[in-house]
Amino acid sequence: MILAASAMPAGAQGFTATANWVTPINANNGISTPEAVAASDNNTFLVSKFVSKGNDNSLNFVNFGSQEKVAFGAPNKATSGNDNLLLTKVNADGTAAWHVYSKQGRVANASAATTSDGGVVVAAVTSFTAFNAKEATDIPANSILDIVDADNHTTTIEKAFAGSAVFDIVVLKISADGHLDWFKHFAADDASSLTAKIAVDNTDNIYIGGQHAKTLFFGENVVAARSAKSLYLVKLDNAGNFVKSFDISGTDAEDYIDAVTFADGKIFVAGRVKAKAEGNTIAFADITLAPTTFDDVFAAAFSTDLVPVWASIANSVAASDGKHTSQVKGIDVSEGFVLVSGLVKGGYTAAGATDAVTMSSGTKLEGMVIGFSVADGALSKGVCVSEGISGLYSATINDNKIYAFGYNIANADKQGSSLFEFDGENASENVIATTNEPASAGYPTTFYAKFAGSSLLAGVRAKGKGINVLGNVYDYTNQKDFTATVMSINLKDILGGISTTETADNARIWAVSGAVKISVAAPTTVAVYNVAGQIVAKRIVTDETTIALPAGFYIVNGKKVIVK
Repeated sequence: MILAASAMPAGAQGFTATANWVTPINANNGISTPEAVAASDNNTFLVSKFVSKGNDNSLNFVNFGSQEKVAFGAPNKATSGNDNLLLTKVNADGTAAWHVYSKQGRVANASAATTSDGGVVVAAVTSFTAFNAKEATDIPANSILDIVDADNHTTTIEKAFAGSAVFDIVVLKISADGHLDWFKHFAADDASSLTAKIAVDNTDNIYIGGQHAKTLFFGENVVAARSAKSLYLVKLDNAGNFVKSFDISGTDAEDYIDAVTFADGKIFVAGRVKAKAEGNTIAFADITLAPTTFDDVFAAAFSTDLVPVWASIANSVAASDGKHTSQVKGIDVSEGFVLVSGLVKGGYTAAGATDAVTMSSGTKLEGMVIGFSVADGALSKGVCVSEGISGLYSATINDNKIYAFGYNIANADKQGSSLFEFDGENASENVIATTNEPASAGYPTTFYAKFAGSSLLAGVRAKGKGINVLGNVYDYTNQKDFTATVMSINLKDILGGISTTETADNARIWAVSGAVKISVAAPTTVAVYNVAGQIVAKRIVTDETTIALPAGFYIVNGKKVIVK
């Protein structure tokens, strides 16, 4: 079924969204960019990049909210500056608990995932700065990344400079209090197209997927590229040591992994694939997919041993001008669906089908969400923003409605980062929360989003006089360039009783529509009581399970949850 309609006014149907906190990240000497977010239970980590320019490192600082000069980037001679890493653990009110940052090396892209000990792992694609290459006598040319932890201790990650700025992968394990527990440096000697998306399972094994053009070296283990644009997926143990890799096969095609997540005891990935010629295929073990010569979208589920459980493809349908474009920005698992968010020009059909599950309204890129069954990968859901240029970055399902966060550039009154509601019954598209800039030349563009319990975590970037978040204006008049704004939006009034708690036995418990879900790292006895004190369910949970319940209040292993 195709869902696309014009937007309704913000706050329609009585919905309200309020800001838990909003924090600007402002680089003194260049652009600041929100890069990624990792959150579980009460731990939230923000990954950002900030640009540094010139030789005077005292000017290459970044501010986090009212906290000034929290990090200093690498000196650099390139006109565009150098991209540095900023990792921040935030408190419940959005203030910083601590920062970890890089002060040497260039960070092309980065992602993060939380660990069971309250820490976080970061996968960063790194290279030498232009200053490394040009001024080796002034700065050691063998530093591909210098990491400064929360105690201001610096760790240098080295690589011999061979005359060109190639890209490698660095994995950082940061403790709950901001210390660098360990790092791993994996050589790639790749171009800037190298990407690394990370996920962690319930025993802290690490999974990294992305795109590469050249051979990756995980210690003595080699992961070869099938083509100049080839996907990869590897598993590391909880100390960052290589365990195994998944090797895709098939005929000539370009393929990418754009998003990775862990849920329901499985690893889920989403990405794009494009056949070099009609009839070419790709294979996930014995599961064969037949892509078109456009950018198709695929999703796949793996066991934690990287054995494919299912793989499914959304074949592309051209827009009215005969062209098609796909971008994948996020992956979420919600209400029995793997939701893939991104942008599309054109539409998608399930393999072998003729009717599109969703279609853009014209020939511009529009935000989309498509849904694959968690059980078998069947493609059956699709929604699309139907107005202006737009993109979607994260999605969730509640009461049979799809909620997604992204941006929309429609007109002066409808431009900015927005939360959309798609109602499958009347195909309404309701913009219920928007950020925009008052009297400025630009507009806020989303860079990441994540639904976490009853809140939405988002990172947007804007350039102008300020940013308006849910009616509150934040003044950026004195800021020199694009500014990152990170935020937590309270959606309890919209998503109802969705909540996430953790019990003393480390069981993670949260409510979904008509059920409660429990995730554990080790076998745990779970007991569910109603408000009268009567036990309504009791079982031993080994990883993650769902217990169907009528709407109401329940106590699950000592924690209250509300099921709608």
